[in-house]
Amino acid sequence: LADLKGPATIPLPGWQRLLLWAGGVVAVMAAIAVAARWWRRRSRQAKVELPWAMRVVPHEWALAELDMLAAEDLVVRGRVREYYYRINWILRRYVELRFALMASEQTSEEFVRDLQDATFLDEAHKEVLRRFVAACDPVKYARYDPDRAEIHWVEVTARDFVLETALTAARCGD
Repeated sequence: LADLKGPATIPLPGWQRLLLWAGGVVAVMAAIAVAARWWRRRSRQAKVELPWAMRVVPHEWALAELDMLAAEDLVVRGRVREYYYRINWILRRYVELRFALMASEQTSEEFVRDLQDATFLDEAHKEVLRRFVAACDPVKYARYDPDRAEIHWVEVTARDFVLETALTAARCGD
Protein backbone atom coordinates (compact mmCIF):
# COMPACT_ATOMS: atom_id res chain seq x y z
CA LEU A 1 0.00 0.00 0.00
CA ALA A 2 1.14 3.46 -0.80
CA ASP A 3 1.44 6.16 1.83
CA LEU A 4 -1.16 8.90 1.96
CA LYS A 5 -0.17 12.15 0.39
CA GLY A 6 -0.55 15.48 2.19
CA PRO A 7 -3.35 17.91 1.41
CA ALA A 8 -3.13 19.55 -1.94
CA THR A 9 -4.23 23.13 -2.58
CA ILE A 10 -6.37 23.73 -5.55
CA PRO A 11 -5.44 26.98 -7.16
CA LEU A 12 -8.35 29.38 -7.71
CA PRO A 13 -8.62 31.23 -10.95
CA GLY A 14 -7.90 34.97 -10.71
CA TRP A 15 -11.54 36.07 -11.03
CA GLN A 16 -12.68 33.81 -8.17
CA ARG A 17 -9.90 35.05 -5.92
CA LEU A 18 -10.87 38.65 -6.74
CA LEU A 19 -14.53 37.87 -6.02
CA LEU A 20 -13.67 36.43 -2.59
CA TRP A 21 -11.57 39.46 -1.68
CA ALA A 22 -14.33 41.84 -2.81
CA GLY A 23 -16.92 39.90 -0.77
CA GLY A 24 -14.70 40.07 2.29
CA VAL A 25 -14.18 43.81 1.90
CA VAL A 26 -17.95 44.38 1.50
CA ALA A 27 -18.69 42.27 4.61
CA VAL A 28 -16.16 44.21 6.70
CA MET A 29 -17.55 47.55 5.49
CA ALA A 30 -21.11 46.45 6.31
CA ALA A 31 -20.03 45.40 9.81
CA ILE A 32 -18.33 48.78 10.34
CA ALA A 33 -21.45 50.63 9.13
CA VAL A 34 -23.71 48.66 11.48
CA ALA A 35 -21.35 49.26 14.41
CA ALA A 36 -21.13 53.00 13.62
CA ARG A 37 -24.90 53.29 13.42
CA TRP A 38 -25.32 51.48 16.74
CA TRP A 39 -22.68 53.70 18.37
CA ARG A 40 -24.29 56.90 17.03
CA ARG A 41 -27.73 55.87 18.34
CA ARG A 42 -26.31 54.90 21.68
CA SER A 43 -24.44 58.19 22.12
CA ARG A 44 -27.48 60.19 20.94
CA GLN A 45 -29.71 58.46 23.51
CA ALA A 46 -27.20 59.19 26.25
CA LYS A 47 -27.22 62.90 25.39
CA VAL A 48 -31.01 63.24 25.32
CA GLU A 49 -32.03 65.89 27.78
CA LEU A 50 -35.22 65.50 29.73
CA PRO A 51 -38.09 67.30 28.05
CA TRP A 52 -39.29 70.52 29.59
CA ALA A 53 -42.38 68.71 30.85
CA MET A 54 -40.26 66.43 33.02
CA ARG A 55 -38.27 69.26 34.63
CA VAL A 56 -41.29 71.17 35.90
CA VAL A 57 -44.10 70.27 38.22
CA PRO A 58 -46.91 68.50 36.28
CA HIS A 59 -49.55 71.12 37.06
CA GLU A 60 -47.24 73.92 35.86
CA TRP A 61 -46.66 72.04 32.62
CA ALA A 62 -50.38 71.43 32.12
CA LEU A 63 -51.35 75.03 32.82
CA ALA A 64 -48.68 76.29 30.40
CA GLU A 65 -49.92 73.88 27.71
CA LEU A 66 -53.52 74.98 28.28
CA ASP A 67 -52.45 78.61 27.97
CA MET A 68 -50.62 77.90 24.71
CA LEU A 69 -53.64 76.01 23.38
CA ALA A 70 -55.95 78.90 24.25
CA ALA A 71 -53.57 81.35 22.56
CA GLU A 72 -53.76 79.37 19.31
CA ASP A 73 -57.48 80.21 19.06
CA LEU A 74 -58.30 76.94 17.30
CA VAL A 75 -62.02 77.21 18.04
CA VAL A 76 -62.31 80.63 16.43
CA ARG A 77 -60.35 79.36 13.42
CA GLY A 78 -62.86 76.51 12.99
CA ARG A 79 -60.54 73.72 14.14
CA VAL A 80 -62.72 72.50 17.00
CA ARG A 81 -61.89 68.84 16.52
CA GLU A 82 -58.14 69.54 16.76
CA TYR A 83 -58.81 71.63 19.86
CA TYR A 84 -60.60 68.71 21.51
CA TYR A 85 -57.83 66.27 20.58
CA ARG A 86 -55.22 68.55 22.10
CA ILE A 87 -57.07 69.49 25.29
CA ASN A 88 -57.90 65.82 25.90
CA TRP A 89 -54.24 64.88 25.38
CA ILE A 90 -53.06 67.64 27.73
CA LEU A 91 -55.36 66.50 30.53
CA ARG A 92 -54.49 62.83 30.04
CA ARG A 93 -50.77 63.61 29.96
CA TYR A 94 -51.18 65.63 33.14
CA VAL A 95 -52.86 62.66 34.84
CA GLU A 96 -49.98 60.51 33.61
CA LEU A 97 -47.28 62.86 34.92
CA ARG A 98 -49.06 63.66 38.18
CA PHE A 99 -50.50 60.27 39.16
CA ALA A 100 -48.42 57.79 37.08
CA LEU A 101 -51.51 56.40 35.33
CA MET A 102 -50.72 55.64 31.67
CA ALA A 103 -53.68 57.72 30.54
CA SER A 104 -52.32 58.99 27.23
CA GLU A 105 -51.70 55.43 26.04
CA GLN A 106 -55.19 54.16 26.85
CA THR A 107 -58.50 54.19 25.06
CA SER A 108 -61.28 56.15 26.71
CA GLU A 109 -62.89 52.94 28.01
CA GLU A 110 -59.61 51.75 29.54
CA PHE A 111 -58.98 55.16 31.08
CA VAL A 112 -62.44 55.33 32.68
CA ARG A 113 -62.15 51.73 33.90
CA ASP A 114 -58.77 52.44 35.52
CA LEU A 115 -60.23 55.53 37.17
CA GLN A 116 -62.78 53.40 39.01
CA ASP A 117 -59.98 51.52 40.78
CA ALA A 118 -57.79 54.57 41.36
CA THR A 119 -57.17 55.49 44.98
CA PHE A 120 -55.28 58.69 44.21
CA LEU A 121 -58.42 60.63 43.19
CA ASP A 122 -61.57 61.32 45.12
CA GLU A 123 -64.95 60.45 43.62
CA ALA A 124 -65.68 64.04 42.56
CA HIS A 125 -62.51 64.21 40.46
CA LYS A 126 -63.18 60.77 38.98
CA GLU A 127 -66.62 61.94 37.92
CA VAL A 128 -65.20 65.11 36.39
CA LEU A 129 -62.73 63.05 34.34
CA ARG A 130 -65.52 60.66 33.22
CA ARG A 131 -67.67 63.58 32.08
CA PHE A 132 -64.68 65.24 30.40
CA VAL A 133 -63.86 62.10 28.40
CA ALA A 134 -67.55 61.67 27.54
CA ALA A 135 -67.66 65.27 26.27
CA CYS A 136 -64.49 64.94 24.16
CA ASP A 137 -65.10 61.57 22.49
CA PRO A 138 -68.12 62.54 20.34
CA VAL A 139 -66.25 65.54 18.96
CA LYS A 140 -63.08 63.55 18.32
CA TYR A 141 -64.62 60.41 16.83
CA ALA A 142 -68.23 61.10 15.77
CA ARG A 143 -67.64 64.58 14.32
CA TYR A 144 -70.10 66.09 16.80
CA ASP A 145 -70.16 69.88 16.58
CA PRO A 146 -70.33 71.29 20.15
CA ASP A 147 -71.84 74.66 20.91
CA ARG A 148 -69.90 77.45 22.57
CA ALA A 149 -71.13 76.52 26.08
CA GLU A 150 -69.84 72.94 25.71
CA ILE A 151 -66.46 74.18 24.48
CA HIS A 152 -66.25 76.58 27.40
CA TRP A 153 -67.16 73.79 29.85
CA VAL A 154 -64.35 71.57 28.51
CA GLU A 155 -61.84 74.42 28.77
CA VAL A 156 -62.84 75.43 32.29
CA THR A 157 -63.09 71.82 33.49
CA ALA A 158 -59.58 70.96 32.29
CA ARG A 159 -58.08 74.01 33.99
CA ASP A 160 -60.06 73.51 37.22
CA PHE A 161 -59.12 69.83 37.41
CA VAL A 162 -55.43 70.69 37.12
CA LEU A 163 -55.67 73.45 39.71
CA GLU A 164 -57.69 71.36 42.18
CA THR A 165 -55.41 68.34 41.98
CA ALA A 166 -52.34 70.59 42.21
CA LEU A 167 -53.74 72.10 45.43
CA THR A 168 -54.34 68.58 46.72
CA ALA A 169 -50.72 67.74 45.95
CA ALA A 170 -49.49 70.82 47.83
CA ARG A 171 -51.60 69.94 50.88
CA CYS A 172 -50.46 66.32 50.88
CA GLY A 173 -46.80 67.26 50.64
CA ASP A 174 -46.23 65.58 47.23
